[in-house]
Amino acid sequence: MKREDHEMRKKINDIAVSVVVPIYNVESWLAECLDSLEKQTLKNIEVILVNDGSTDNSKTIAEQYASRNDNFTLISRKNGGLSAARNTGLDMATGEYIYFLDSDDYILEGTLERLYSISQKKNLDVLKFVAYMFMEPSRELNWTSGGGYKYKGQYPEIYKGIDALQMFIDNGDASYPSCCLIFSKREIIERNNLRFREGIVNEDNLFHWQLMSLSERVAILNEPLYCRRLRAGSITQTYDWLNRNRSMCISVEDADAFIEAHPEIKGLTTDRYVYFFISSMIENWKSMSRVWKIKSILDVLNQ
Repeated sequence: MKREDHEMRKKINDIAVSVVVPIYNVESWLAECLDSLEKQTLKNIEVILVNDGSTDNSKTIAEQYASRNDNFTLISRKNGGLSAARNTGLDMATGEYIYFLDSDDYILEGTLERLYSISQKKNLDVLKFVAYMFMEPSRELNWTSGGGYKYKGQYPEIYKGIDALQMFIDNGDASYPSCCLIFSKREIIERNNLRFREGIVNEDNLFHWQLMSLSERVAILNEPLYCRRLRAGSITQTYDWLNRNRSMCISVEDADAFIEAHPEIKGLTTDRYVYFFISSMIENWKSMSRVWKIKSILDVLNQ
């Protein structure tokens, strides 16, 4: 579907939320993900399925859902990675709010309606929430300090994004940067030309920090609405130290450029999050074998 057709759909149907689902070789889990979107109680949504060059039956499954749901659109592209697929969906999105859902996970039935209602009522730029976790083949959903995503601190107010980031540090909380746990106004992303950095892993860390740093109204909902599947072979479970180290190097460079473009965010909080990128790079380096360290140096020299 062309961008012009999406804009017309928005005018006619008043799209509340655009859901972007990147798809790559997830035939065993895709139906459960898309079933959860079909069952959403919020109906004025558009679901943008981005098939990122899948070589299994994922595209066929996605076609079935797109054919039976008028608000599901399938876009197929050459494989470019998770960031590129998300950016493709973001470029097509027309909703007031944007949400990214990984194609091997799923959300609870009333998730989008709850997130949309809170965001509308409080006029939020960003609403962060948390997740259950389950380990295949078990179906048991866990939400404890040992399994699942849960804030330890209390966050009852509406905050500037950069203040929320500092509060996470003060409370010893993880910031949970996964874009699957971020419900945001599309306008703030477009106004600031935010996109996922293509060609790297752990791209959510950079995108989340950039979005939060520029957001004026952020709320935290310490309630699990997302169900994250842990499985062997997923991007986040595969430790390619060379790629991880390279990705963090790029993130540090991008962070530096972002700060120069937005000097208003300079300060201790920003310094601490940039230090996180740097320390992650160092830890990745320590975890690499001597052979991989040499390959990493050669990779940098050949750029």
